[in-house]
Amino acid sequence: MATDPVTNALRTLGQDLAAPMAAAASALRETTRSEWPISFGRERWPRGYPELSLVQEHPAHQAALSASAADPGLQRLLPDADGIDPFLITIDGGFRMMQGTLPYALIRWAASELLLLGIDLTPDALGERVVAGLELVRKAVAGQSVPITRLIAYAGFPLATGQTIATPWGRLLPANVPEWLQVRRQDEGATAVLVSGAEERLWIHHSVEPERTPAEREAMLAEAKRRYRIATYLTPLALVLGTAGRTSPVAPRPLWEMMLRPWEASYAARGWMLPPPPFGQATPLAPEELDEIARWSHLLGAHDDESLELAGRRIVSAHSQRWTLDDVLVDSVIGWESLVGGRTDTSFRTTAAMACLLAPLRGERRIDVHERLKAVYKARSDVVHGNAHTQQWSVAKGEPRVGMDVIAAAALDAAVRAFRALLEERADLIALSAHARSQRLLLGVDEGV
Repeated sequence: MATDPVTNALRTLGQDLAAPMAAAASALRETTRSEWPISFGRERWPRGYPELSLVQEHPAHQAALSASAADPGLQRLLPDADGIDPFLITIDGGFRMMQGTLPYALIRWAASELLLLGIDLTPDALGERVVAGLELVRKAVAGQSVPITRLIAYAGFPLATGQTIATPWGRLLPANVPEWLQVRRQDEGATAVLVSGAEERLWIHHSVEPERTPAEREAMLAEAKRRYRIATYLTPLALVLGTAGRTSPVAPRPLWEMMLRPWEASYAARGWMLPPPPFGQATPLAPEELDEIARWSHLLGAHDDESLELAGRRIVSAHSQRWTLDDVLVDSVIGWESLVGGRTDTSFRTTAAMACLLAPLRGERRIDVHERLKAVYKARSDVVHGNAHTQQWSVAKGEPRVGMDVIAAAALDAAVRAFRALLEERADLIALSAHARSQRLLLGVDEGV
């Protein structure tokens, strides 16, 4: 057990505050920007956080402040000779760190981490987690990359208490995050949270922003793109693929993301404003669907080829991000073309190759599947050429004409089933171009053979 004064004081804080922090995690309150002080002068604290007073008023708080101010490894977190507080920069931006906020930041971070992992806030657990956070802060201040927790909140697929889904990108959990981490929106609340990890570096300056090398800037941009791709493409697509065929479709929509850093006293959420989908609300997930989502997430992770990405993103947007039926139709058929489109005779090549890919899945005759796909493709052409006003379409001979709701749903269903078929049944086609896939499906040969 470490014996330095900072560690000892913070461990004592964590142990003594375990029970009060557990109570504060579920306290009902509203926190808005208006509850923050206008001026962030030294010794000023944000209002509206009841758990803050628990830390400030504890006898060990002042000891922790004094010890951290004297700790050589934490000196860069102090004001400079001109009294300017340090500005801390990460991949997502930065903030001015007010003097005296570190103990509260560590307590809040430690409690959040344990609660998200489903670990009870016992004195020993919180005390040791606070000490672990202190070591992360010391490493970050010294310029090392450190692991942090990233939260991505979703709406559109309810997870019941105790349900979890393991994905290659983190664990999907019910959105029972601590009260101080909840982001309130006027339109809807989160139903699930993806808890994942990331490596992050901290830059510290007082009056002049530190220079980053071109390689560092490039790495930061690549990491930002990776995180966005997981949030808005890979995770939602795994949910769509894993729940195909439901009568009440899931519509995974990323609402916000948040990074939990042990040196931050408050957490900022970055949001994605997405409209509700046109197909209604999803019912709760069944236990067997949890396993299917996990299975499809691993299939997707194993075959995460950029040749499929445009189709996958169009499926996600059609499922979750479009609020008009004609947009759903257009996005879905773009997904078809990205999967099996040809360079010439696009309409025939795309629908015929789709029929070859889909027909074995349900034991249907390819000619019948092809006729239905052609009708959907025609409707899409009508839409993009401005001829879809109040129009209905004949999907099959002898059947009544149908409206855009049926056409759009059929287009999206075909796109999802085709994507699933490539991942599960025809992985041999994934590395090919869309034209080569259609060639192989229609003729059984590659281009040029």
